[in-house]
Amino acid sequence: MHIRKLSEIKARIENCSNEEINAVVSMIKTQRQILAMNAGRKFTVGQKVTFSNMTGHIEKIARTRAIVQVINGPRYRVQMATLAAA
Repeated sequence: MHIRKLSEIKARIENCSNEEINAVVSMIKTQRQILAMNAGRKFTVGQKVTFSNMTGHIEKIARTRAIVQVINGPRYRVQMATLAAA
């Protein structure tokens, strides 16, 4: 996003009431959930993925997170948005 747009958003938020800010926060949380769910649709159980300089395969997919078994390592519960196909 461009810096100019972020500045405009910030200026508008500064003029909001507490109720309006709560509504904006709710919208942001909902959008994050939608993005996470859409990211999850890109992956399947057994698929090889990378995250945080680690590689493993997906054992289970939940709504916004996946259980990833790292090769020769532990399991991690990882947010879908941080996964990338290996």
